[in-house]
Amino acid sequence: KEGRGSVVEWLQKSFNFAGLVHRLDFGTSGLMVCAKTADAAKTLTQAMQNGEIERTYWAVVLGRVATQKNSDIGTYDQDLDGQSATTHFRIREYFPNATLVEINLETGRKHQIRKHFANAGHPLLGDHLYGKGGAKLLFHRPALHAIRLSVMGDVFETQIPDDFNELLTRLKARRS
Repeated sequence: KEGRGSVVEWLQKSFNFAGLVHRLDFGTSGLMVCAKTADAAKTLTQAMQNGEIERTYWAVVLGRVATQKNSDIGTYDQDLDGQSATTHFRIREYFPNATLVEINLETGRKHQIRKHFANAGHPLLGDHLYGKGGAKLLFHRPALHAIRLSVMGDVFETQIPDDFNELLTRLKARRS
């Protein structure tokens, strides 16, 4: 928003940090990986490229996500902007006209989660860029949260934010 700096600007001012290794799309909540020194940024960036940083997200998407063979797991493996992109997911819970999914990224392309689910006909609730129709109306931001990061053997987790929890409560109430 106008008059407000980005997280990167705040980190540079407050901590004189060297770089953001794992970033989040605007409106996405959750964990990020930042490096304080150039050496740390290089090491962490290399670890990200080598798959040594595992990223787990929760998302609420429009509709009932189908998987193969009645399993609760699935994969979207589709090129995005000319680059291969692989998104693994597990169904956590079904709601009327929505699904809570846990997502693990094998690759890290711009808007990968949002594009893969939208291309499959399941845009994230609140996604004003890739959402169609009702997906934009049900939540004020993309319903996407980076809940867990495993960075070279260290695991970091965060709670679901209040607005995301409120969305889940409203969706559960629709079952009654």
